[in-house]
Amino acid sequence: ENGVIEGRTSLCFNAIDRHFLTHQGEHEIIVTWEGNFWECTEDVHDYAEFTIESLECVTRKVTRAIRERITEGRLLILLPNVIQLPLTVLAAERLGIVPIVVNPISLTTDLLSSILQETNPTLIVTIDGFFQGKTLIETKKQLDEAIEQSKISSLKEVLVIGHVGARPGVPPPTNEYPGRRPTYSIKVPMTSGRDSEWSKVISTIEKDVEEKNVVWKGLDEAVIEYPKPYSTLSIASVSMRTVLEWTDKLADKLSSGPSLLISSLNDDVFTLISLFASLIAGKKTVFYEGALDYPDPARVSFIMKKYDVETLVIDRLSALDKEYSAIVALPTLSTVITKEKEDKPSVFPFARHLFLV
Repeated sequence: ENGVIEGRTSLCFNAIDRHFLTHQGEHEIIVTWEGNFWECTEDVHDYAEFTIESLECVTRKVTRAIRERITEGRLLILLPNVIQLPLTVLAAERLGIVPIVVNPISLTTDLLSSILQETNPTLIVTIDGFFQGKTLIETKKQLDEAIEQSKISSLKEVLVIGHVGARPGVPPPTNEYPGRRPTYSIKVPMTSGRDSEWSKVISTIEKDVEEKNVVWKGLDEAVIEYPKPYSTLSIASVSMRTVLEWTDKLADKLSSGPSLLISSLNDDVFTLISLFASLIAGKKTVFYEGALDYPDPARVSFIMKKYDVETLVIDRLSALDKEYSAIVALPTLSTVITKEKEDKPSVFPFARHLFLV
């Protein structure tokens, strides 16, 4: 009751299952993922929409996949802003597992190797690759190099999400656009006996509906761990208390209409906590995979126009270009929530600005 399971608060239950049970599978879009690609002349976007019902179904399948692979040991999630990132974190939390979350953007092989040595994961969830603007980041290839370099012996399996690569047997198009999925230039090596395709694993799992298996273990303290690569590598954590406090601060300030979550620093923790807060509050949310300046610095404004966004949640408003941001009329935008305090906001000055820490 009230998201407290066996004396522990469950993020997964509060963010997804509670709403699913309340709405009884209502087909309302609650989360929209906006991909990297946008062709402005033809207004072609890469996006996906999710209902509470679809989020609940996938999260439950991911929970079972993790449960079948980890009885002891650690889970490392090496993902950019794709929908599998929050769902895998929530699935782990549901099992009482604290995942190590690593953002592959700007990640060097040496640093990733050090992270593997520091954390000794049993299971890794990663992606074949992704675009940031026109730049293709080959995450799986880099992970393979880091695994070999680190010489860790703890790793049992790597689940690989097919995100940007073309499906086998599908002929390439006449023209391939940089920054657009799929790309035929990426080769994804799979190590026999260790690597598994995410889609095949998830598709073979039946939806778990047995009452005895419907459990939410939750977590008492840390919810997420993440690397802090300063002069020396250390592993920091985000507590359940921090997530709930941010939820309390953010939830009642979100409008009834869609909110857009943006991290200018590619901060998975900021994005995840804000998304969890929005889901717990039952608010519609848009989150974005790509670069803020692709194909031009007005991209964030165009996203807000497309989805009639009412609230922008961003870590640093100064990361947006003032002139480009003003190109697009945004009649629905009413509130900007940021961690960066400005006396006189220069971007979106017509909106109410709130500073939260």
